[in-house]
Amino acid sequence: MKLDQPLKAPTANYQSASLFKGFIDGYSTMDALAALAFGIVILTTIKQKGVSDKKQLTTYTIKASLVAGSALALVYLGIGFLGAKMASYGTFDNGTALLSKASTILLGNGGKVLLGVIFTLACFTTCVGLTISCGQYFSKIAPKLSYRLVVTVVTVASFLIANLGLNQIIFVSVPFLVMAYPLTIVLVTLSFFDRYFGGSQKVYAGAMLLTGIVSLYDGLKMVGLKWSFMQSLMDQLPLASVGLDWVVPSVVGGLAGLALGKLGKQSSSLDESKLKKVS
Repeated sequence: MKLDQPLKAPTANYQSASLFKGFIDGYSTMDALAALAFGIVILTTIKQKGVSDKKQLTTYTIKASLVAGSALALVYLGIGFLGAKMASYGTFDNGTALLSKASTILLGNGGKVLLGVIFTLACFTTCVGLTISCGQYFSKIAPKLSYRLVVTVVTVASFLIANLGLNQIIFVSVPFLVMAYPLTIVLVTLSFFDRYFGGSQKVYAGAMLLTGIVSLYDGLKMVGLKWSFMQSLMDQLPLASVGLDWVVPSVVGGLAGLALGKLGKQSSSLDESKLKKVS
């Protein structure tokens, strides 16, 4: 593989709106979903080190996030560059096949072994983090389920699913990711602006509700459950042509929740003033 060879034109799927297409394809990385789980592990670990101050917890978490985010950005930039250079070697069913071919071209058969070791180490750390998160979470909300039981069930189930093959896993998981990822993005985005709307539950509820309706239909559509009436409504939403039809509803839902929250505060303050006058 020559690094100085010219890049080929993008495939048909990426010739228009490639940024949005890449954004949606990024759902399959599950990074945002995993980040929610890893956040629990990071916070728990920091607390176990004796840190209890909220500002310190925030500072340490931000530092860990910046390190992880920067490292992931470099990895994905490298993978993207590699994928572009591999276009002259044909098409591939998935990223694993592409990386396997690239490692063989660059390093011979030993490259496949090295790639396998890298995948094992990378996936092992992810599996450990997610398994611990699931064990801590479910044993906490359901005390009858012991930590050891939850971890065992998650490990066995993950082992069975992993043996289905990458293509089958992607095929099964994509509809779920299409439903879950918009909700995750909205939740994470709202957390950054939490202080500006006072952490109002109505804002969260409104944004998540409308996002959930749109993303739920998008996921059901991918498994063949499609209704002409709903589809005509979804097609009218802004950004529907690029697969981001949930963005505007999430904003509308959040603003509606904010308005309802302010109206509720005004009505409660009026009631209090009336009671004071009566007394």
